[in-house]
This record gives sequence, structure tokens and C-alpha cells, in this order.
Amino acid sequence: MKWIDKLSLFVGESVSYFYLIAAAITVLEVCMRYVFNAPTAWAHELTILFCALGYLWSSGYVTQKESHIRITALYDLLPLKVQLLLDMFAIVFGFAVMALLLYSAWGQGIQAITVWERTGSSWDPPLYALVKPAIVIGALLICLQNIAQFGKLLQRFRQDDAALNQDC
Repeated sequence: MKWIDKLSLFVGESVSYFYLIAAAITVLEVCMRYVFNAPTAWAHELTILFCALGYLWSSGYVTQKESHIRITALYDLLPLKVQLLLDMFAIVFGFAVMALLLYSAWGQGIQAITVWERTGSSWDPPLYALVKPAIVIGALLICLQNIAQFGKLLQRFRQDDAALNQDC
């Protein structure tokens, strides 16, 4: 399971630079548009591409770091064992949802690559041929990380169970 954590960490840290690239493209576009009065035809779609890839491919990293949005007002009041059970349920549910997304996005991703699906804009990049398969990769990264997270939670659950049994 450590290889999954390492993969999520590597991919998440690598694609974090995509946001920096997107910001640089945006700054360039603003300068081109308002300073030189020469807007680009490609900046908007290229920024969308980098942000989409960064968002999708950092999903395993975010799952590993448990950085998804949570409402913890009631959760924090519960005993640790109940918290662990709720976390396990959330991971199993999240895995099921991502597995369904993976299944449904697979065909669309293959088709987008096969026909080299484009945006239809004046620049007309193959944006969808890149983003649709990226959805599959992102869902796969979350599924893998959910497996690793479930293993960690199961281990913590067993350790807490053993500690409770020793106290009795």
C-alpha cells in the first residue's frame, strides 16, 4: 500500500505546477490583451486544460492528505471507534462512486482519443481528447488511494480494539 501513497504524493506534487503554469498564461494573456492590444486565441483553453488536469490528477493526493471538505461539528464529538467506522463507510462509498465514474468515463475517454475530440473554437485544440481520459486517471487515482486509506483505517481500528481489550 505504500506504493499507492508514493504514487499519490508524486503525482500530486508534480501537477501542482500546472496551476503555476495556468497563472503565468493568464498573466501573459492580460498583458497581451491590455498592454499590446493583441489578445491570444489560445490562453483561455490552455488555462482550462492545465487547471482541469491539475484538479483531476491531484485527487489521489488530496484523498491521501484527507483534505476533502468535511463537516466535523458532530463528527468530533463521537468516540474514536465510531469516527473510524464512519471514515471506513465514507471510503467505501467514495470508492464505489469513483468506480462508477471510472466505468462510465472509460468509454467516453476512449472515444475522445479515437476521434481526437476538439473544442470547436477558433484555436480548436484537442482539449476533450486530453481531459476525458484524465477523468479516468483521476478516478483511478482516487480508487487506489481509497484502498490504501481503508487499509490504514482498518489497521488503526484493530490497534484501538486491541488497546481497549488490554484495558479490560
